[in-house]
Amino acid sequence: MQVNDWYSFVPPSSALQSIRSHTDWINQARDRRKLYEASNNKTIPCWFLIESEKDIPSNAIRTGTDVGGHALYSARSWYKDAGLLVGKCRPGLSGAHIALNLGEIPKITPFEVLVGDPSHFKWVAVPEKAKDAKAVAPSAFIGVEAGFENAHRHRASFVSQISLENSWQPGKAHSGDPFAFAGYYLKEWRKDTIRVLAWAD
Repeated sequence: MQVNDWYSFVPPSSALQSIRSHTDWINQARDRRKLYEASNNKTIPCWFLIESEKDIPSNAIRTGTDVGGHALYSARSWYKDAGLLVGKCRPGLSGAHIALNLGEIPKITPFEVLVGDPSHFKWVAVPEKAKDAKAVAPSAFIGVEAGFENAHRHRASFVSQISLENSWQPGKAHSGDPFAFAGYYLKEWRKDTIRVLAWAD
């Protein structure tokens, strides 16, 4: 999704806007998985449905690292009435863990994990919001759209990561927001240093 100005609201794509319920999401996720499994090209990026944590594929995109140096992956899932939320997963976590409303919701299943060839992606640092018109405008990029929160349905959620206690925790960032968020030990952490996953040039 094209992001010309992070601090303006970038709406979710029409594809995401078509998802209005858990049923909508799970049906689309199952269709995506069938198409992906039928394809011979596993380098194509895709949100891949996981119905058991043992199914996390070997080509899941590493978007973080825990304090022990183990890989963490970006995940998304429909949660109650909150929307299609973005968080993290790895084998051993018993599902996706998603930050929401100052807490972290653990063990959410089913969920989707981002898979594909990591060379398709890059990390983009979002500069602080300009304080005056003379400031240099940030460069545009194509962000990896991941979801939305129903409380803020007018803006897309993107994959992000934040640094916490010698780890990089995968989380979410919303267009128009000066912060990135991630769950860590059942709390939602907020950082004003934003790194967003984008499509490589």
